Amino acid sequence: MKLWKSSLLIIGISVLVLSSMTATAETESDPTGDVYRVVGTSYTPADKPNIDITEITYNDNGATFTLTMTVDGTIETLDFTMYNVEYVAGPISYHFVYSKDMESGIGTNGMDGDMSPTFSVSEDTITVVFTSYGLGNPADAVFQGSAHILIVDTGESWWDYTPETFAPWYGSGDGDGDGDGDGDGDGTTTPPSGTPGFELIAFIGAIAVALIILRKRK
Repeated sequence: MKLWKSSLLIIGISVLVLSSMTATAETESDPTGDVYRVVGTSYTPADKPNIDITEITYNDNGATFTLTMTVDGTIETLDFTMYNVEYVAGPISYHFVYSKDMESGIGTNGMDGDMSPTFSVSEDTITVVFTSYGLGNPADAVFQGSAHILIVDTGESWWDYTPETFAPWYGSGDGDGDGDGDGDGDGTTTPPSGTPGFELIAFIGAIAVALIILRKRK
């Protein structure tokens, strides 16, 4: 009888342990051909497969939390090219930034942080592994990524976002007056003409300064 009870206890504990180690994963796919060239106050479609995101993913197995980004071409090694992905759910967050000159990532649970995740880069994919701090509430999480190339001398840049709705040129109406948000009446989402958001311009400047400083230090 004692052996039977002990066996049930062991089975119960095993089930709980295995349940807590179950991996949770999500993939956010992104269409190709949605890179935009930004010059001053205008932007136009551009062919840049090396920053054309096809998907971002996260995977949490209870011990580690992994973020990836995959592009249509190959991971770019030009100066002033940057890739980043973030997952944020309340106090839980994971974020990486990767470029030729810099690998930076942090996973946090409130004040506790993992400041040294592991980076690996294949032909078309960046993989970053953090210590897991859990997922918070995935239903309320923000999961997004972007990739861009900046030419400092000319002020032009190329951008891709996933999900597409995080692009600064989305989300404030399309100017065609029909209220459908696509601007062309065919049911697709087309960025309206106009000026890129202030956040985009500020981010371009901040990244440019950071990479210039890093390059000079070399």
